[in-house]
Amino acid sequence: RGVDDAEAKAVLTSFKGVGPKTVSCVMMFELGRPEFPVDTHVLHIAKLLKWIPAAASREAAYEHLNRRVPDEVKFVLHVLLVEHGKTNRRCAKNGKLQKPEAEVLVCPLHELGMY
Repeated sequence: RGVDDAEAKAVLTSFKGVGPKTVSCVMMFELGRPEFPVDTHVLHIAKLLKWIPAAASREAAYEHLNRRVPDEVKFVLHVLLVEHGKTNRRCAKNGKLQKPEAEVLVCPLHELGMY
């Protein structure tokens, strides 16, 4: 906790199997750092909203979104997009829900004409 972001990332990535998404999640959830992890839900919804190019890789999306999403909303926006992608068929990758028991039928993003 007492090290800067670059050092924390260097230590975390030194472990076998720990990639950018895991590092970003640890930094945000455990260390309280302003990070914006890009999982499948965030990637899919960011592409739907045209925040990133359709062909953007997860790594490119991470770099792009971390530069542009304000620090003060990174945590709440990440959690919101993940939950939305798990419960709304329109925003779930391939329309497959991870939480079908909590399905939300109306997509506020679509209703607002955002995609």
